[in-house]
Amino acid sequence: MRLRSIIWGLLLARQIVVADARPPVDYKQLIDYIKNGQTAQFKAELAGRTREDINLSGRTVLMASAIASNQADAVDALLDWGMDPNRALRLFASGEASGVTPLLLAISSRAGPDLVKRLIARGANVNQDSEGLLPLNVALSMQQFELAALLLDRGAQVSAADALMGDTPLMELSMTQSEDEKALSALAKRITGAGGNVDAQNKRGGTALMMSITSGNPVMVRILLELGANPNIKNAKGESPLAMALRRQREDLAGLLRQFGAQP
Repeated sequence: MRLRSIIWGLLLARQIVVADARPPVDYKQLIDYIKNGQTAQFKAELAGRTREDINLSGRTVLMASAIASNQADAVDALLDWGMDPNRALRLFASGEASGVTPLLLAISSRAGPDLVKRLIARGANVNQDSEGLLPLNVALSMQQFELAALLLDRGAQVSAADALMGDTPLMELSMTQSEDEKALSALAKRITGAGGNVDAQNKRGGTALMMSITSGNPVMVRILLELGANPNIKNAKGESPLAMALRRQREDLAGLLRQFGAQP
């Protein structure tokens, strides 16, 4: 997706554009304080600054730097100073701009559960959409299963579909290449047990079962079938899960589907 490529390009290149930064603020020094974990110095510098001194672009680069550097104390300092944990950061990479919340940026940059916990404790909304993406869906798509469990603990909605393709959390989980049966089964059971529809369809008529077939993961296919996934639902093109497996020459998946009543 476009947003994910922008985020990764941003994090890898560390190229964040700051527009209209006011001369009195030494952003390079502030970013060095962040990256080096010099929180006391960073806080002292912030204490003498107003929102007029550090404008929106400046605030964006500081928060993005703190998250990308996995410096939770610096994130705390910025929130104490007055930044909103739910206001999208306007990030620029490769000439394109996207509005990404601090929470989604932390997940996408693999900042880890401690920083994510800190953001949530400070009021970050675990269900806030960013450019069509949802925090739980992104965590699952990136196989950050511990983080996904944390988001569920904090109230992430199990039935929420993203605005881009209409994919649900279970669909994102089903696209994984992981074969960690214990982790996958635990998350799938938790999602469906909390009300997630195992047969929900996205904007193209795809289901979680279809996505597991597309990813070619027999572990996930079996988990979904055992949870009651209907093997005979067809997508918008009129293709069934069995037809998808046969088209991919996956006789192992086709055999699994037939065991659970799949029809041609």
